Amino acid sequence: METPIAGNKDSFTIRRFKIIDEVINTAIANGNIIIPEDEFDAGFDHLTPIVRSEDIESKADPNYYLTRGYPGNVNTVSGKHSTPGSDNPPTAKETFIGYLQIAMRHTKEERKAMFPSATYPFLSTKFDFVTNYLKKYNIDLEAIAKGPEDWDIKPYPELPETDEGDGDDDPWGDWGDW
Repeated sequence: METPIAGNKDSFTIRRFKIIDEVINTAIANGNIIIPEDEFDAGFDHLTPIVRSEDIESKADPNYYLTRGYPGNVNTVSGKHSTPGSDNPPTAKETFIGYLQIAMRHTKEERKAMFPSATYPFLSTKFDFVTNYLKKYNIDLEAIAKGPEDWDIKPYPELPETDEGDGDDDPWGDWGDW
């Protein structure tokens, strides 16, 4: 994982996303966060292929991925939005995680610009569902996306003063006399 660049808010945002994404995905894998697949999945068709092309005709197709409610996800290496990787629709779990990642990486305002609710109302309702559901686990995706008010921090905070040189700086702790 790359070190954030001092003075570059986006590098801190991507780093924060990568760390929190790893924590949340581990919590999901360990069963500490349960994906409500049945409740979340209402309205999705995971069988009919989706249209991923970005030309005007494709965007008018009823199977266009955004119209069908598949927003893609966030690339965990670059921190950038990615469209679905296949014409096969993602599973309910993959779709939920995509919504979670996008909501964690982009504020509600940014998502509205990316996916206008007038054009993609189904996406808007699913983003609301996911952000409200995660609050059950005291996870505020909007706060994560916004980040701290004072983001211009040093990548490496100053370490507290130590009592170096007094001869008792055993890195394994105090084992006493053997």
